[in-house]
Amino acid sequence: MRLRTCAVWAVAIAMGTACHASTFFDQTVRVTHDAFDIGTVISGPFDSVVTAGIEVPSVLGFYSVDVSDANILLNFTQIGTGGTFSGGTFNGFHLFDLNGTIPTLLSVTILSTNVSGLDASRISFDANNVFVNFQGLFVDLASRVSLDVTAVPEPATLGLMGIALAVIGFRRRKLGPRPS
Repeated sequence: MRLRTCAVWAVAIAMGTACHASTFFDQTVRVTHDAFDIGTVISGPFDSVVTAGIEVPSVLGFYSVDVSDANILLNFTQIGTGGTFSGGTFNGFHLFDLNGTIPTLLSVTILSTNVSGLDASRISFDANNVFVNFQGLFVDLASRVSLDVTAVPEPATLGLMGIALAVIGFRRRKLGPRPS
């Protein structure tokens, strides 16, 4: 009896893992660095299909962009002794869903950073765009920003999760109440 229960749980967990909604992997993204305001591109556009490895090795000659399935990593490995982003109301990173194929973005949060002053108020997003405003912030060779991105699960994903829950519920009902 316990073996069957364990087997049902293992199948449910495997289905839940298998139905993870892919956010960026195998999608085409466009990266730019905008200054003065959003839309005034001063570096890029850099178009790239998201795979393993760095998608954009050098933006402005300052930082690289590595996009994984649900993460965006900005590494300031090329900025020399460092500097402060200035000029206008926006000076920063912009990632765009080039083909409109990335699921709608639900949240973008700072997973980790060592850039002093970079907080949630400097991150903005909509269904197809992610913006990070570095205006007035100092960065140097050690600076790094890691963003966690969550997208709306695809309908098929929700369906598989529903089936897994139904199997668990059916199995529990078939076993009946447990003796006290």
